Amino acid sequence: MLDKIFRSGLPEVPEPEAQKLFDREQTARITITTSRGTVDVTIGAFSAMTGWSIEQHAKDYYSADDSTRQAFTNAVLSHASIGDKPLDSDAARNELLERWQNVRAVFEGVLEHNGIDLNLHYVMRDDLAAMCANIGKSIVMYQDAVMTPLIESLKKGETPQ
Repeated sequence: MLDKIFRSGLPEVPEPEAQKLFDREQTARITITTSRGTVDVTIGAFSAMTGWSIEQHAKDYYSADDSTRQAFTNAVLSHASIGDKPLDSDAARNELLERWQNVRAVFEGVLEHNGIDLNLHYVMRDDLAAMCANIGKSIVMYQDAVMTPLIESLKKGETPQ
């Protein structure tokens, strides 16, 4: 390969094998219990850009806006299926999963299989930055309020007390 490109006489290096997502299989299975008995749920791997997008929007799961939270949940659950039926709609999820506990198990299973950790740092990522900015502004405003009279008195030649 390099010899063809650079004509340098280097030894031929074989192409590496395609890397599997997180060195895991592209699908996984979890078992849930429904009124039909135990059911195997197939969990698919995210494509690179889908995984990136879902990881970047993980904080949306904790959003106060129901439509934002629902959109994130839909994006995650659409990567699971039971048999040949994808869990890509509320109707399919209600019919196939039956209970909210099963919805949670599948949701968490999809995220775990795809290497996304839905922890508190997602909730705090933007909120913490905003809070720190507000603290910084408050400190500067306080120092300005304290120092301005001191500077003015020094300019007049007065001794600060």
